Amino acid sequence: MNLRSILVLARADLSLNRTPGLLYAGAAAAGAVIACTPTGPLRGVGVSLVMCVLIGLCFHLPIVTVFQEVARGTRAFTLSLPVTPGEYAAGKLAAGALLFLLPAGAAVLIALLMPASRRLFPTPMVLLALLGGLIFFMQNIGIALVTESMGVSMTILLGQIFVLGNGIPRLGPHLPGWFRFWEELHTGGPWREAAFALLVLELVLTVAVVLHLMGRKRSFV
Repeated sequence: MNLRSILVLARADLSLNRTPGLLYAGAAAAGAVIACTPTGPLRGVGVSLVMCVLIGLCFHLPIVTVFQEVARGTRAFTLSLPVTPGEYAAGKLAAGALLFLLPAGAAVLIALLMPASRRLFPTPMVLLALLGGLIFFMQNIGIALVTESMGVSMTILLGQIFVLGNGIPRLGPHLPGWFRFWEELHTGGPWREAAFALLVLELVLTVAVVLHLMGRKRSFV
């Protein structure tokens, strides 16, 4: 892969999406500030705002960065240049990661700097959530790139949200060792280290699989 081509493609995507990226960052930062207030009801509002921003990112950016290019024919033009499908996908993933980390990183930074937040949201748990969110986002970008179908991508995205938002909280407490696992995530221990390692591995595998599948594609919409 040509690193220069990847950087040029990523920079173009970042330039096109700088305004929504900054707006998302502002909304996420505001949500983090509200979530760290001492008032109970406001905490819920802040957490909800941050979650809405992250969910909005997962829906909005794949549509803007992938499907609009397909609809307007600019993807075909880009791939007619001396750029391989793998380089194109790598540029999209790199730009997408930065666009996700801008608002998510702003929220995390504020949460880590505010004294009250360290008691409410332990730093390792915040970083685990950030890494998990990044993986979720990268998977959605990858699905959009590989399938080229908004219907398929949105169906998979909604399925992931349903499983993560309903299945795990409902089924988790019935699994043996669940509460010990959750406690070690908060207080530290082998399970926390294993969780970090598994999430990093999942991120690497996600990127590798997307690049591999894009490299094998021979036809594009």
